[in-house]
Amino acid sequence: MMLLILYNGGCPICAREIAHYRRLALRLGADIAFEDLGKTDLALWGLNPDTARRRLHARDAGRVLHGLAAFRALWARLPGWRWLA
Repeated sequence: MMLLILYNGGCPICAREIAHYRRLALRLGADIAFEDLGKTDLALWGLNPDTARRRLHARDAGRVLHGLAAFRALWARLPGWRWLA
């Protein structure tokens, strides 16, 4: 099942970090997709813009994860990063 990461593409630090994870996911064939919060309907995530910008969010197997839980789901799918999860 695909992990969907919601990130703040308007934040230079966030965008750079997600670009790194995206390159890894593509290179490793990880089942991860990335969605910029500025280009999606946040209501589908149950988030308002302010809350969405404050933390990383992920949708995994129908569950929405926030903050550290979202990072752990991401790291768990990336070889070499799993030890952080």
